[in-house]
Amino acid sequence: MNETIDHMCCSICGNSQFNRISVNQTFGVDIVQCLECGFIQTEPVSVTSLSYYYSNYYRENWTEQTIISMREESQQQAAAQVTFLEEKLGSLTFDKILDYGAADGELLRALRPNCKSLFATELDPTFAKQLQDQIWIGFLYENELYDEGYQGKFDLIIISHVLEHLPDPGAILRLFATMLAPGGILLVDVPHEIEMLAFGGHGSGHLYFFTVDHLCALINRDNLFELIEVRRCNRSINDFIESGFTLPEDHSITNNKNGTTIRALFRNRDHGCKASPFLVVEQLHEQLFENYSLRILKLHHDRES
Repeated sequence: MNETIDHMCCSICGNSQFNRISVNQTFGVDIVQCLECGFIQTEPVSVTSLSYYYSNYYRENWTEQTIISMREESQQQAAAQVTFLEEKLGSLTFDKILDYGAADGELLRALRPNCKSLFATELDPTFAKQLQDQIWIGFLYENELYDEGYQGKFDLIIISHVLEHLPDPGAILRLFATMLAPGGILLVDVPHEIEMLAFGGHGSGHLYFFTVDHLCALINRDNLFELIEVRRCNRSINDFIESGFTLPEDHSITNNKNGTTIRALFRNRDHGCKASPFLVVEQLHEQLFENYSLRILKLHHDRES
């Protein structure tokens, strides 16, 4: 059903006409497709709901073995990402690197020989504690990223499997444009999972569903970055669907036109950013929205349990 959704707009083109195509299995609200540019995203979910979800549902089944398995996969993914950087950039020598949402820090560890100063942000308390215990990593809290001392200072910023979780991905990209030095590099990994929506599946906590074209359109929306390289990698999405969403990633597959991951490299055009003309939620109704979104989340998970 095509309709105007007056409390949201497309994060790429600003359009407010959407087709409702599925339900977000994490948050219990609709997944919609923009009728102008085709981008697929979830109806707005409040910051309060996101925090509640990650604190009460996302990590509740993690075990010690889960952490070990995640670290092993992180090491394999980091090796593939470093190979990609070497392939596209040649010699890897950086002054400052920021990994936004660094998880257990394996990519920073792999890049350590090539960099003078490494920084990380991470909201998950388990991973954040691990990062803070590493004296060679400068841990930054979210609010510290806006400090003028970090503007134009980073040679490389990484955001790997995080952009799809953020309530406003355009905002973090504009922030990165201010933090990167002119000509600085942005490495982005996101899942390619739109085919999964027809089978009722998607990654936990995902709010946005990217194609190669839509990722590039979002990152280039404010003309802050130029594309160096974009590709898909890892196992084929069809194989993953046929397995019932259980097939593990194979990070050794570094180029696969039907892969489950989009990997892209961008260069910062200049220092500074432009304000976005689009608002996800009108500030006038912010508190009502926060309360409503949290109720929907709790009702959805109560019904599923």
